[in-house]
Amino acid sequence: MDRSILKLRQPVFDGIGAQMHRIIAARAIAEAFNMNFSYDKIGEFDNQIFNANSVRLSSWNSLLEELFPSFYEESARGIFEVNHKNQRHLALFLKTRISRIGSRRLVHVIDSPHIITNKHSSMLENLDFSDLRSNYWGVKHKRNEVKIVLHIRRGELGLSQFKDRYLSLSYYENILRSIVLNLERLSIPFNISIPVDPGQDSILDANDPKIVDSLRLDSTNPNLIRVDHNRYRIIHEEPTYSKTPYLMRGEWIETGDLWEDFGRFVNSDIFIMSKSSLSYVAAMLNRKGLVLYPEFWHPKLSRWILSDQFEPRLLSSSVHFKRWTSENL
Repeated sequence: MDRSILKLRQPVFDGIGAQMHRIIAARAIAEAFNMNFSYDKIGEFDNQIFNANSVRLSSWNSLLEELFPSFYEESARGIFEVNHKNQRHLALFLKTRISRIGSRRLVHVIDSPHIITNKHSSMLENLDFSDLRSNYWGVKHKRNEVKIVLHIRRGELGLSQFKDRYLSLSYYENILRSIVLNLERLSIPFNISIPVDPGQDSILDANDPKIVDSLRLDSTNPNLIRVDHNRYRIIHEEPTYSKTPYLMRGEWIETGDLWEDFGRFVNSDIFIMSKSSLSYVAAMLNRKGLVLYPEFWHPKLSRWILSDQFEPRLLSSSVHFKRWTSENL
């Protein structure tokens, strides 16, 4: 019997996507070393300029419990701190093996598992989410239509400190244009969904730490408009028929429900990611769709396509796309 437990210690305050990603990364490590796994439920979160009412914590935690039943052992007698920022994955492996030698069940506490899985993405590849596509959201589409879903992050990404995460509308427009032209050439019907982040028109206090940081980095940021002496508004580029005609063909969904939007990502046939942990988790759970990945701090998984290397021929040659067409057309 494996006597070791990997326990994830979450930061007190972070976004939903980041917390989900840490839980999945920790689970991947636990499975790689045949350990039991324990984690705290998602509680407080950074709403990132979203309306807090759009986040259904009970739904996210139910999904996690279904994916990863949390092991808890009150009789665990020792806690073994793993400072993986300074230790390699081999060191974790050795400590895991050592913890099985004695009579005690030891708990390995970890707080940033993505540092390990970002270097060893094969751990994430081995997780199985194949039964999740329709279990939770009940998103219904015509079976013979390709469901294209784009995650266009805006919100706080207009602030100066997040500019490395920002993807312009032209980025999405160019990819969508290639996809649509190829589907039309093949006479394959499709629909395009573009969930909109809630809280886009939020007015923020001038003393908000994120506003202060943005102004410190770039006081001339054109995305940050002063409303009055005490308040600012973040503005974003808007799609137009002249500049982004293919994005304008999509349905811009403004429900403000992050949980339902996440379900659309997971159930899509073609998913165009953003540079976000929420996108990354959704792409991992979407096991049958074609995922277009923009290179950023979380590593590309083997079945995904780098968005800057996407060509129309990759669509028709994709194993996942061929499977879709065989099942639905």
